[in-house]
Amino acid sequence: MSSAPLVLESLVRVAPFGVRFWDVVLGRHVRDGLAVTLIPDGRPFRRIPAFLNTSGVYVAQDLPGLRSFEFGDEAFPQSPGAVHGYRVEVVDLLGRFHDVSFEAGLPVAGLFEATCGSPPSPPDGLYDVVPLFSLPSRPVPPGFAAVRSRLAAADGSPAHLAALEVVPSPGAPLVRGYADARGEVLALVPYPEPSGSTGSPPFEPGGKLADQQWQIEVGASLAEEEPDETLPDICAFALRQPATLSAGAVPLPAFQTLDYGRDLVLPPPPATPELVVAPNGSPPF
Repeated sequence: MSSAPLVLESLVRVAPFGVRFWDVVLGRHVRDGLAVTLIPDGRPFRRIPAFLNTSGVYVAQDLPGLRSFEFGDEAFPQSPGAVHGYRVEVVDLLGRFHDVSFEAGLPVAGLFEATCGSPPSPPDGLYDVVPLFSLPSRPVPPGFAAVRSRLAAADGSPAHLAALEVVPSPGAPLVRGYADARGEVLALVPYPEPSGSTGSPPFEPGGKLADQQWQIEVGASLAEEEPDETLPDICAFALRQPATLSAGAVPLPAFQTLDYGRDLVLPPPPATPELVVAPNGSPPF
């Protein structure tokens, strides 16, 4: 006697939110150490954690207002007014990156992309990821130089999220380091090619790599709006205004000497232990 085939039903759920995070220094996805929390608009005490899946995507499910979408009973909304608003908070438990937050209208098709400004564009020009920016406490990766400082406003208070900007060589991409709540800042800069080097690895005719020096260009910028001191919005890192740097009442020279294997601390001794950062056109005091 033949028996009827056994039919197994499978339940498929759709995640209304998925996001990848990007280490802008090393140029790779961040897959560990992050606590990602979603908070529905109007319900500040409802906190839903996202989890990391095997593809390196932080995913959230069981979100208020989105149950019918998750179980396939509802398609992606065609109207922006049909989405549900959430605030997403990202905290790095390993102390490598600035904590950030951003707004998300859910559900979203594909991976979430943060956008800032008008016309809207992604922070740091990166699509399909949310960038993360280094804290001054982050260990310096191999192959990178550390440019450090403490940035203060004209009134002496820490210049939270002011950026120390470095161009390591002519035509090289601009590198930014962002000050923490104490004003401490670290810009991680890939070492320029040694002078006179050819091939790979670099070769220094008649000299040692440890003796290499470079003239690098240093500047600054400020967030366009006052950032939140605890969990700044991701757009505070993207929307910038140019600024000046001064050591006391003396403008910081735009070009500074970087020595291989040594942190460059600005301003150099015996100047004041911090740099004053001010919007372009404003006196430091």
